[in-house]
Amino acid sequence: EVIEVSRMYRKYVNIAADKSNSVLKRVDAIRTFRNNKVLDAIPVMLDMVKDQSEDEYLRTVAAEVLGWYTQSVEKANITENLNKTLESGVGSELVTKEIKKTLRRLE
Repeated sequence: EVIEVSRMYRKYVNIAADKSNSVLKRVDAIRTFRNNKVLDAIPVMLDMVKDQSEDEYLRTVAAEVLGWYTQSVEKANITENLNKTLESGVGSELVTKEIKKTLRRLE
C-alpha cells in the first residue's frame, strides 16, 4: 500500500533530506519508508543513492529501502533511475551491490 505524505511522514522526508542531520538520524528516517511507502520519499532516496558525496552507508540503506517498493506506482521510475545510476558509475562497490539486489527485488 502506498500512502501520500501526511504531516507525520513529511517530518521523516525532511530529516532524511537534510544533510545537516547525522548519518544515523537520516538512516533512521529512511528506514521508516520500508513499511510506510511514502511517494515523496522516493526522489530523496534516489538522490542519495546517486550522490557520491553522501555517506556510503546512507546510500546503501537508501538503495535497500527502495527495494521495498515492489507494488509502488513508482516502481518503473525507481528501476529506471537505479539503472541510470549504475550506468553512470556509483563510486562504491557496496552501493553497487545493493542497487543490483534492489533491482532484482523490483523485477
